[in-house]
Amino acid sequence: MTKLKITLPAVLLLQLIFSPLIAQTDHYELIFGSDVMYKYATIKNAADDQRDAAWRTPGFDDSHWEEGIGGIGMGDNDDGTTIGRGYSVYMRKWFSIDDKNDISQLLLMADYDDGFVAYLNGIEVVRANMPLDDEYPPYNQLAAGSHEAKMFSGGYPEPFILDSAAISTALVEGNN
Repeated sequence: MTKLKITLPAVLLLQLIFSPLIAQTDHYELIFGSDVMYKYATIKNAADDQRDAAWRTPGFDDSHWEEGIGGIGMGDNDDGTTIGRGYSVYMRKWFSIDDKNDISQLLLMADYDDGFVAYLNGIEVVRANMPLDDEYPPYNQLAAGSHEAKMFSGGYPEPFILDSAAISTALVEGNN
């Protein structure tokens, strides 16, 4: 079982409501795809760990972090940015929302190996293959089991639907 937790290509989609009264989907919008620039930090030891620096919150200064095209991974011929071996990769991506009342659903598509936790404005919104006993897993937390990324072999990223509570609690108008 590997200690590496990487979110590889991540795609965030919006489902917009045509009319709040009838709640029908008018269309979907891609917020960002897998081939955009991400800020990231590879965490190989406790000295590198940014947990206590609140890296997952909007106010964190990530100007000293690396920047690379998604997916970010260890070089299995599907990565836009290749990194060396390590325990964890922390990734950040800004996006902006004009009116969150127009959003009925958020969908995160993630291709990952072996597990990840996704935060939106400092609030956890998705967890995959990670133990539930730590709200903020340390950089060296093992995944709950083995999970292989799919896209490198022609598969599709896994969909994660963010519920309405995540939208109302974590999503804000403006920068996220």
